[in-house]
Amino acid sequence: MFDRYNNGWSPDKIRMGLLEKGILSPRGNGMWSEPSIRKVLSNTHYKGYWTYKDKKSGEVIHNKSPQILSATCIQMYDKVKKRRTRKVENPNGLREVSNQKHEYLLNNVLECVGCGSGFVGNIKKNRSSNYGCRRKFNKYRTREINFEPCTQKRYLNLTKTDIVVWEAVLEVAEKSHLFKEMIKKELLPSKNKKQEQKTEEKNINNKIKKLNKQLTTLQSAIVGQETQKVLVGSKNIDKVIEQLEKQRISLESEVEELQSRLSKMSQNVKRDDWYNYFGKRIKKLREDDGISISEKKRFLEGLVDKIVVTEKNNQEHTLKIMFRQSYVGDKLIYNDPDNKRKGYSLKDGKKVKTLTTSLSKKSLRNTG
Repeated sequence: MFDRYNNGWSPDKIRMGLLEKGILSPRGNGMWSEPSIRKVLSNTHYKGYWTYKDKKSGEVIHNKSPQILSATCIQMYDKVKKRRTRKVENPNGLREVSNQKHEYLLNNVLECVGCGSGFVGNIKKNRSSNYGCRRKFNKYRTREINFEPCTQKRYLNLTKTDIVVWEAVLEVAEKSHLFKEMIKKELLPSKNKKQEQKTEEKNINNKIKKLNKQLTTLQSAIVGQETQKVLVGSKNIDKVIEQLEKQRISLESEVEELQSRLSKMSQNVKRDDWYNYFGKRIKKLREDDGISISEKKRFLEGLVDKIVVTEKNNQEHTLKIMFRQSYVGDKLIYNDPDNKRKGYSLKDGKKVKTLTTSLSKKSLRNTG
């Protein structure tokens, strides 16, 4: 995937290539979405590190992880990425921004049901702005041979789509008992928890280093035994090599398990940061007209995995909002309705909320 990106392939072209070869997505789907490709390409774990921001000090903490990509591939990827972005001077120094002129609320979450591509925003001065399937936009821009454009015909009115999705997600968050419960847990004092997590991360990294050293020594021993076998030809050496190989596989399995634990801890840290930040502001999000698109975007992407768009008819679209947790319609059930002090339990809701409404540009013009 990274090699193809380095060779000039767009995320959409990479997605179609994976589809043609029958390579399944991490979730086992036959059709990759474009946002999924972009997430893989921007995942720093492949480069050998991941970061998170300390809530109190504001310091960005860098943690090491096993490097999957070669140094040459990483260098080439960084060069290609720089060519696709530009540097903008601001009072704080240089910052990297996207080539797009405007920031869009739903660019990273809208997905076309027809072809699996992501949606892109298009702001216009004299006409209504819209979201459209990337493959539809690229119909007249691509140089790709045998390019198959998206079959969906209508665009989404950008302003109304933003409002409909924002209101729907806010409503789910405000009503969800599971969401409130997760926020409550994160807002409780947790100094000991943070310190324990840092200590655990340090211990895991130290274990991985020790295991990697053992693997290096073991690999050298295997090579030595293979060489000895060629020179001497003893049958006993085969048994020694077999035992060494078993040890190598066992050590590699242990390393993979530890790496998986580190990865999960990284995801939990990012999730906890998100809950801590927005948990204190959830009641003000609906009232605050001055909240920026980037803030709204961060809130949405913390709750929503993706929104699948289907063209229902000439005027209506169906939006299937797929949440990361079972927030939709969950329930709080008291153990004793007459005595709430006896505690309660949560009954999971659904992860999907479906909306059908008039979002096309034409239908909006007709309704005034």
